Amino acid sequence: MMATSNQFFKKGLCAAFGAFILFSTISSCDVFKADPKPLVFETGPVVFLRLGGVIESFHIVIDDLGSKPIEEYGIVYAVDSAEIIRAPLITDKKVTFTEPAKVGGNAQKVKIGYPIGTTCISCRAYAKFKDGTVQYAEKGQKMIF
Repeated sequence: MMATSNQFFKKGLCAAFGAFILFSTISSCDVFKADPKPLVFETGPVVFLRLGGVIESFHIVIDDLGSKPIEEYGIVYAVDSAEIIRAPLITDKKVTFTEPAKVGGNAQKVKIGYPIGTTCISCRAYAKFKDGTVQYAEKGQKMIF
C-alpha cells in the first residue's frame, strides 16, 4: 500500500510541476500581451494676427491619451515664402507645450513672428514618447496667404 501512495504523490508532483512550467511559459510569451493603446489626437486651430505677422497660439485636441507614457508633445511648424509641400517634422521648428497632456483641448500661447513676405505656414501636432518614438497627427494645418 505504501508504494501506491508514493506513486500518487509522484504523479501529483509531476502534474503540478508540469502545470507550473506551462503556465509560466504562456504568461511570459509576448504573443499574448496586448499592443499599447494608441494616442488619438489632432492638430487644432492656429491663432495668428495676419496683419501683425505674429502667431499667438497653437491648439491640440486629444481624444485618447493611449497607454504609452508621453515625454513631450506640441506643434512642429514651418514658415516659408513659397507653398510648403511636405509635412513638418520634429527636426523642424517646434513648440513644446508646457502643461501636461489631457483629454480635450490643449493650448499653448506663443508670440512667434513670421517674416514679411511669408506666404505659407504649415504645422501639425506631435507627441514624443518615453521610449523615443514620435507620433504625428494625421492632418495638420496649412495657411496660405
